[in-house]
Amino acid sequence: MSQLEIFFKKIHSTIRLPEKEASELLKKQLTMNPKSPHLPKLQVDLQNQSEQTIGKFVQDQQFFGGDWARFESLIVSYLKFVKNFDPWSILKSIDLMINVVDELASSLNKQQHYKYLFGTLVDYVILLHPLVKLVDKKLLIIKKRNSYYPRLTQMSTILQKAFNNIRNQRDPTGQISRDQQLVLFLLGIKTCYIYFNINHLLRCNDIFSNMNVLNLDAKIIPKSQLIQYRFLLGKFNFIQNNFMTAFVQLNWCLNNVYINNTNHRTKNMELILKYLIPSSLIVGKIPNLNILNQLLSSQEAHPLIELYRPLISTLKKGNVFEFHKYLFDNESYFLKMNVLLPLLQRLRILLFRNLVRKLALIEPPVNNSLRFSSIKTALFVSISPNQNAYFQNNYSYLIVTNESQIDDSFVENLMISLIDQNLIKGKLVNDNHRIIVSKVDTFPEIPTIYSTKFAVDSSFDWLDQ
Repeated sequence: MSQLEIFFKKIHSTIRLPEKEASELLKKQLTMNPKSPHLPKLQVDLQNQSEQTIGKFVQDQQFFGGDWARFESLIVSYLKFVKNFDPWSILKSIDLMINVVDELASSLNKQQHYKYLFGTLVDYVILLHPLVKLVDKKLLIIKKRNSYYPRLTQMSTILQKAFNNIRNQRDPTGQISRDQQLVLFLLGIKTCYIYFNINHLLRCNDIFSNMNVLNLDAKIIPKSQLIQYRFLLGKFNFIQNNFMTAFVQLNWCLNNVYINNTNHRTKNMELILKYLIPSSLIVGKIPNLNILNQLLSSQEAHPLIELYRPLISTLKKGNVFEFHKYLFDNESYFLKMNVLLPLLQRLRILLFRNLVRKLALIEPPVNNSLRFSSIKTALFVSISPNQNAYFQNNYSYLIVTNESQIDDSFVENLMISLIDQNLIKGKLVNDNHRIIVSKVDTFPEIPTIYSTKFAVDSSFDWLDQ
C-alpha cells in the first residue's frame, strides 16, 4: 500500500470518530510541522503525481459522502504543500502553507462538520504566525522598504475569515459552544497581534467589538490567553488615548502574570510595565517603583524602573523645567515606545497642579486665598529662564517662548484650567488677583476625579465575570 493510500485510509478512519477525538487526530494527520515523520514519506510518494491527478484521487475518496467540497479542496491543498515543500527554505514553502490555511478557513462554513478542523486550525495558526512574521521582516530588509507586509496582511484576512465562519455557526439554541469560544478567542488574539505587526491598529477595534457581543465566558479561557488579550486591549486603548481603560486592563495583566519560567515572566512584565507605568501616571496613580523593581529584578536596579524614577520625582515636585528636560534627554526611548506625546500632553496639567500644591504647603493660603504674584514667582522659577537655550526652540517642550509671557493672564488661564478640571477646589477673584481655595480637600485625589471624568469602557466587563 502506498503512503498516499495510507494517508487516505487514516483520514477516512478519523472522520468516522466523534468530532472532538477526530479533531485531535486530524491535527496530526494534516500537520505542516517540518519535524513530522510522515511528511518526507508522503512527499516521495507524491513526486511523480501531477496536481491534476492528486485532485482526482481526492475527489474519488468521497470524504463525508462527497457532501463537503471545501474539505476536499483542503486535502488537495495540503497534498500540494507536501509535494512541493522545501524543508530547507521557509521562503519557498511559506506561500504553500498560507494557501493550506486559507483553504481551511474557507472549509469552516459547513455547519455539520466544521468542528472536525478546530485542532488543525489552532495548530496552523500557532505554527504560521511567527514564520510569516519572520519572512515579511526579512524581505522588508532585503527590499529596503519601511512598511510592506504582504503575507502578514494575507494572514490577517484569512484569520478574519476563519473567525467570521466560526462565529456564524450556532447550536439550535443560538449559543456558541465552549470549543468555539476557545478557538474564537485564540483567533482574536493572533489577528490583533498581526494588526499591530502591520500597523493596522484600528482594525483591532473590529476584533474587540466582535468579542464584546459574542457573550463569551471568560472563566473557560486559559489565563495565559486572557493576559495576552487584555495586554493588547490595554496597549490599544493607550495608543487611542483611553488611558483609564488602558490602566485597568494593564494593571489586571500585571496582577495575573502566569508563567512559571522566571525569564519569560520577567519579559512579559516588562512589556506590560512599558505601558502600565505611563498610563498610571496619566490617570494620577503614582506607582511604587521599589515594589515593581523587586518584581522585575529582585536586588538589582532594573533599567525600565530607573528610567521612570527621575521623571516621577520631577512630576511630584512640580518641577516644570526638569520634567521636560528629562523627557527631552530621553526622547528617543519614549518616542520609540509611543509614550512621549501622551506624557507631554497629559502630565503637564498635573505638573502645574503639583507645583501649586507645593506652593500652598510652603506658603499656606492666608484667609483661604492664594496670590497671583506667588503663583507667578513659582512658575517663573519652575519653568526656568534657561529653557529656551536648552530646548533650542523645540516647541514641544517649551511652555513659553519668552519670560514676559508668565504674567497675570498666564496665571489666570492656568488656574481656570485647574479649577475647571476639578484638580483644585476654588474660585478666581480677579479684582484682587487671587484665588479663594476650599478649606476642605483643596487638592482632590486625582484618581478619584479622573475615574469619574474618564469612565472605564463597560463593554469589557465580561472579562471580569
